[in-house]
Amino acid sequence: MYHKISIVLITLLNVNQLLSNNQVNAQKPLPKAVIGRWAHFKRYWFEDTPSMKEFTEKNKKELEEIIQNIENIKKQNIDIRYFPSIHIYTYTGNSRILALSAARTIAYLADMDFAPIRADSLLDPNGIDQLKNFITIANKSSYGLLVYIENADKIFNNSDFLNPESEAYQTLTALIKKNNTMLVITIPEKYTIPLAFSSYFQKGIIMETPSGLLEDIAKFIFLPWYVFFKGIYKIY
Repeated sequence: MYHKISIVLITLLNVNQLLSNNQVNAQKPLPKAVIGRWAHFKRYWFEDTPSMKEFTEKNKKELEEIIQNIENIKKQNIDIRYFPSIHIYTYTGNSRILALSAARTIAYLADMDFAPIRADSLLDPNGIDQLKNFITIANKSSYGLLVYIENADKIFNNSDFLNPESEAYQTLTALIKKNNTMLVITIPEKYTIPLAFSSYFQKGIIMETPSGLLEDIAKFIFLPWYVFFKGIYKIY
């Protein structure tokens, strides 16, 4: 009996540890930007190599088309390169994580500099300066710059970014229209991009969560409780 109680307690402790690890992971900062190659004349690689393995077949095909399009644009002209910006619809925490992975994968496989930022940072007092810094990087980059903006609906809902007379609006549109730059943004599912910006983000992807990931989550939530109650039942 004591042996079975110990197994149950160990299982619950492991679950608590996994939950705390998940909370830490959920609050992790965005990955470091992979930029500055133009300054040091050497190739900067990602800390881990992004790949297509974690995406559904539908998302893989969409990402492959985007990467192919970028490569075709690069082949056509070295000086004037307008990369179409895209928006990714996300509906769960896992799809948001996958959206970030998708942006990193595009940058890596299309051989572009990568600069991730959250919309909250752009709403800070120095947010406009960060956008201007991206424009400076794009001017100097020979690879092309992919700017990833997480939760872009927050800036689209901000009055400063919607006012054509404001510096925030003018700087953001300058970045979007910038030669040698591509924006990848995430927005909630069914969110409508304001008319002032919608024409720039005509290509959209609905980020799907692979079924295997959902099954893992279900097992993570329900299996420990099944083991717990099964253990209690056997004890008595």
